[in-house]
Amino acid sequence: MSLERVRAAVMDKVKAETAAALSEARLAADKLAADGKAEDDRRLADALREAKTLSDRELARVAGQIRQEGRMALLAAKNDRMDEVFKAARDQFLGLPDADRAAAAMEWIRALPADAGGVLRVNPRDRKALQAALPDLNQDRSSMARFASVEEDASIAGGALVDGADFTSDCTLDRRLEQLRESLAADLAGLLFS
Repeated sequence: MSLERVRAAVMDKVKAETAAALSEARLAADKLAADGKAEDDRRLADALREAKTLSDRELARVAGQIRQEGRMALLAAKNDRMDEVFKAARDQFLGLPDADRAAAAMEWIRALPADAGGVLRVNPRDRKALQAALPDLNQDRSSMARFASVEEDASIAGGALVDGADFTSDCTLDRRLEQLRESLAADLAGLLFS
């Protein structure tokens, strides 16, 4: 064999091996590119899922906050309306004739326990009527639980505060209205949050 032929045979073999190596390299590169694209697609899908989850959570949080703000606004509006109703009731009570206001105060005082005597503090407008009613208020009370006197207290709108030796009983109009409002709280909550 001539040197030229050997050389040509070696060159052909090198070309064939190079072509095979290039083909394998292209296949490997294509496989890497496909694997890379699949990984990129997976990462993109994961990122989109995570973004959607975060978006859904944020949407749920904002929607919950909006619902809460709506409930609070409704509660504030209902409280404002209740304030108006109780203010009107208070004003109406204060507008009653003196005898009717005093009669209500006496009823509240009579409802106290039999051992709850002391000094009655009342609005100046009601002092005379309650001073005159002291014998009637003390009628069924022991000597230790009698109402000793009636004193004026301009901070009391209606009703009375009873100051005993070691206690104070609140029989005022404002306390009665507060108790009425508290007793309605459960019903109001049921209306507001049902």
